[in-house]
Amino acid sequence: MVPLFTNRPKDDPTPGRHTEGTFAFLDRSGRENCQRVRNLLEQWFEAYPLAERDRLRNHIVTDFNAGFFELFLHAYFKAAGFSVTVHPPVPNASTKPDFLVVGRDLSFYAEATIARDMSDEEVARQNVENHLYEAINATNSPNFFLALREFRIAQGGQPAARRLKAFLERELKNYDPDRIRAEFGERIFDEGPVLTFQDEVLTVAITLVPKSPELRGRPGVRPIGIYPMRSRVGSAAISVRESIASKATHYGALDRPYVVCVNSVGEWGWDQDDPVDALFGTEQVTVSATDRNPRITRARDGAFMGPQGPWNTRVSAVLIGAVFPWNLLTCPLELYHNPWGVEPLASGVLPLREASLVDQGLVWKERTALQILFGLPDGWPDQSGA
Repeated sequence: MVPLFTNRPKDDPTPGRHTEGTFAFLDRSGRENCQRVRNLLEQWFEAYPLAERDRLRNHIVTDFNAGFFELFLHAYFKAAGFSVTVHPPVPNASTKPDFLVVGRDLSFYAEATIARDMSDEEVARQNVENHLYEAINATNSPNFFLALREFRIAQGGQPAARRLKAFLERELKNYDPDRIRAEFGERIFDEGPVLTFQDEVLTVAITLVPKSPELRGRPGVRPIGIYPMRSRVGSAAISVRESIASKATHYGALDRPYVVCVNSVGEWGWDQDDPVDALFGTEQVTVSATDRNPRITRARDGAFMGPQGPWNTRVSAVLIGAVFPWNLLTCPLELYHNPWGVEPLASGVLPLREASLVDQGLVWKERTALQILFGLPDGWPDQSGA
């Protein structure tokens, strides 16, 4: 029986690298919390149908977030007391949803998807940045942490990481950490020496921050101490809404309730308003010619409410989370019923926090914690519970 993780040694204590996927990191890390994560995922993987394991393992290796969420949902439904069929046939469609979930006098289809808050172009740019960060972290900088003040890449450019690394190693030899600490003290970030690298593609400005004497020359200490500030426009609601829309009619008219399960894995995270905005429309301030008093309303741009009224009515409910192996004690995971769904899902059947629309407001039912469902110890995954 092939396990999820390989039999390679798991003894590497170094942190994850910018250019390294989550699976690759977990598959080599010697950290105790990573071993606990591996043990849990192996347990879930062993309970997955044998005929589907090779496919799922490849999915996890190539796209960890998507594959993990599929594995998580299967484990979650099983822990909640349901039987789960993977890729069941459905009427009127040649494709198959991820799961048929049966139990508690009902059954429903469930489809897993993820929502990323980055476009393909942004992902490509992030990959370029990650390679540069790796080059900087590979720089021999025994005496200084590097604070990245400015980091600009020309549109479509491919920076020469080796050139940047060579520049840093050449320049760092010219600075004395004790002299800089004595001269600038607490003013180091505002007035300390700055190394500037610039060519036709890349502009980088780096403040030198002297390491403490006990850290100087110590192997395994990453040079980058501060990353450049980043900003964004928009919210996770947009990517969540688009993920739901892409799955809403994928299987045609179904013979039982259909739940779209979305894991929001964007680097910016989400806040409590994002799921409601994604489903029912973006909150907005409305005034009219007859009533100048501003009112809070919702635009018709949600996955449940569109420009012409309710749509995506084949979706009975949406399960939305931000679930990762290391945040199972604290991750948001909520079920939102579609008030206009043609195949309603019964309320209260899943042990999680759920919302139903009643008299223009959301009524909530609280959940059973994932910690209880999966029997996880306090402090997971940093504490074993032993």
